Amino acid sequence: MTARADSRESHAVPEQASDPPGLDSSGLDSSGLDSSGLTALIQQATDTSSDIARLFLLETRLALSSLHRLFWLALTMVPLLGLLWLALSLLPCVLLYDYTRSLLYGLMLFSAIQLAAIAAVVLAWRRCTRDLGLPRTRQQLRRFSGALRGET
Repeated sequence: MTARADSRESHAVPEQASDPPGLDSSGLDSSGLDSSGLTALIQQATDTSSDIARLFLLETRLALSSLHRLFWLALTMVPLLGLLWLALSLLPCVLLYDYTRSLLYGLMLFSAIQLAAIAAVVLAWRRCTRDLGLPRTRQQLRRFSGALRGET
């Protein structure tokens, strides 16, 4: 009987470890952290991400209130900038009138300044509307579709 008992012991199935998957018998996983340390690390990461989300929400609210204020400040700047433009346009006209004593020359200079400003705005307007057509994207799409068709 002892021979049979010895043979049974040699063929016996080893005991199953009660450790969770990824942990060895010492309680450490492959990275060297024990399960309580891993849990603490996950909890800390959760708390940190929660704090970051809360900070983002508070900063977004602050930015929205600042945006509201900036809108009203920009709205008050429009008439002030118009008056500044008028004053700066009239200054050389008044100086020309004072030098020549001709109201006609002063009015012509004022008109020329206004026409130059309008021309500059129209040129900028055209440049911006040209960019709205997405010319570079269209060019790339044409090149891509030509490459698909085998054109060079």
